[in-house]
Amino acid sequence: MSKPNFGKEPFIAAIKSFQEIYEDVANETYLKSKKEVSGLFEILSSWIDVDLFKKYKLEKITHSIQGVLFSYFWRAAGWIIYEIVTGHYFEALRDLRFLFEGSLLALHYDCLIDNRLYEKWGYLGKFDLKAEIVELAEKLKNKVKSLKNDSPEELKRIIEDEVKAFVSKSNIDQQEKKWYIEAYSNILSQPMFYWSIYKIISQFVRDWDLEEYENDLKKAWSILSLYTHFSRKFFEWVLESGAPELFIEHYNEHLFKTCYSIFITTIDIFFSTLLIGYPKLQDTFKEIISDWEAKLDIKLKITKRVLRNFKLKQSDS
Repeated sequence: MSKPNFGKEPFIAAIKSFQEIYEDVANETYLKSKKEVSGLFEILSSWIDVDLFKKYKLEKITHSIQGVLFSYFWRAAGWIIYEIVTGHYFEALRDLRFLFEGSLLALHYDCLIDNRLYEKWGYLGKFDLKAEIVELAEKLKNKVKSLKNDSPEELKRIIEDEVKAFVSKSNIDQQEKKWYIEAYSNILSQPMFYWSIYKIISQFVRDWDLEEYENDLKKAWSILSLYTHFSRKFFEWVLESGAPELFIEHYNEHLFKTCYSIFITTIDIFFSTLLIGYPKLQDTFKEIISDWEAKLDIKLKITKRVLRNFKLKQSDS
C-alpha cells in the first residue's frame, strides 16, 4: 500500500487557509458583537485558579470530581470561546453541554460518594475510587431504569451482581475485595445516582433556594440537547442559512446570541456548584460578581443567590 502523498507544504497551506477563513469570521463577529466578545475574553483573563489552589490543599482539589473538572474548565472554556467567535456554533453548544452537565454531576457525585463514605467509614474518597464508582453507575443506569417496580431488594441484587463482577477482575486480596464490594454496593444503592439532569436540576434548586431559576436551567439544558443531537435545530439552520454556510463558517447573529447566553448560564451554574464545594471562595466570587456586573454587564444570578444563602446560613448559626 502506497503512503499518502501529502507533504509538509500542502499541510501548511491547508492550515493557513483555515486560519484565514476563521480570522475573517472572528473579525466579523467582533465588529458585530463587540460587547459580547469582549466579555467572553474578559472571563478567561479573570479566572480564579490561583485563589482555589491558595485556599485549599492540593489533595482537596485532585481527589474531588469538582476540582478535576475545575482544572479542565479554563482550557475547555477557551476552546469554546474560539468556536463561538469563529462561527462553529453547533460545535460550541455540544461542548457547552458537557460543561453544563459536568458542573451539576461533579457536585452530585462528590456529595453522594463522600457523604456515604464519611458516614460509614469516616473518610472521603480518592479520585480513582470515584472514577470506578461513576463507571459502575453508568453501566448500571439502564438496568436500574428498566426495573418494572421500585423494589429495594431487586435494586440491591442488580447492583451487587455488577459490583462483584467488576471487583472480581482486580488483583487485590479477598479481604480487600470484600470491602470494595460492600462499599461500592452501599454507595451505588442510592437511587439519586441514576437521576436525569432534569431531576438533578430540580433537587439542586430546592436544596439551595433557587426555584426561580429552575425553568431557565431546564430550558438551557433542553436547548443544549437539541443542538447536540441530530434534531430539528440543524434542519432549521440549513433552511434559514442556505448552502454556502454549510461549507464555510459565517457569522450568524441568532446562533451567536444563543451560544453567548448559554455560555454565561454554564459559567453561572459552574461557579455556583463550585462555591458549594469550596465555600472558602466566597470572597473571590463576591469580587467576580461585582466586577463582571460593573464592567461587562454580566450577571451571575445563581452564584449570587448561592453566596447570599451562605451568608444567611452563617448568620443563623
